[in-house]
Amino acid sequence: MLRVGELIDKYEIVKPIARGGMGIVYEARHKHIKTRVAIKMLLDNLALDPRVRTRFEQEAYFQAQLKHANIVVVQDFIVEAGTLGFVMDLVDGPSLEQVMGVERQGPWPLKDALRVMMPVLDALAYAHARGVVHRDLKPANVLMDRSGDELGVPKITDFGLAKILATDGGMTKTGAMLGTLPYMSPEQFRGARDVDARADVYALGMMLWRLLVGGLPVNANDMSQCSELYMGR
Repeated sequence: MLRVGELIDKYEIVKPIARGGMGIVYEARHKHIKTRVAIKMLLDNLALDPRVRTRFEQEAYFQAQLKHANIVVVQDFIVEAGTLGFVMDLVDGPSLEQVMGVERQGPWPLKDALRVMMPVLDALAYAHARGVVHRDLKPANVLMDRSGDELGVPKITDFGLAKILATDGGMTKTGAMLGTLPYMSPEQFRGARDVDARADVYALGMMLWRLLVGGLPVNANDMSQCSELYMGR
């Protein structure tokens, strides 16, 4: 884990702001021009695995190709002392998960739900038109930029499970369940290899359901419920 004030490449670490399965996200500052950025650093123990390094590089590559107002932009890539990281725009605001779970629990008015979901839909349509499927779309991967107003502007991030529709470079194996319950599509739950843009559409539907209803139709911690929903049992 990087220390506050530590220099990585040309960026000074300000503070850690999030941790995921593959890395830690830090707020950082460019040492010369002082711009604020977010840096996702691959965990040291995972950096030793060539397959994980390839997937991390793939995440940065996919996200860097997508230039859209509602997708977090990747600016730079860091290779230093055996570890990897990529530099992104810093979003001033919480995730949609934090907003729904803490600030605005329960059903949302339709107009507010659409203010969030329409830009997300537009961003996904943009990505799909360029052959990129997210495969792990969920409220935690939508950041709400509040530099303009209280509700915020949604920005999709975390393309760690993304794939190019034409090929995934052999990274996906049949039978590997990739995604996050309950936003995971049935074909992802079953471990299908040929997951396409419809998986993201399913996740969008579950997100909209939660916004409008105030909850989800299935408990992600109850595998019997999940099996009934996904497998018809």
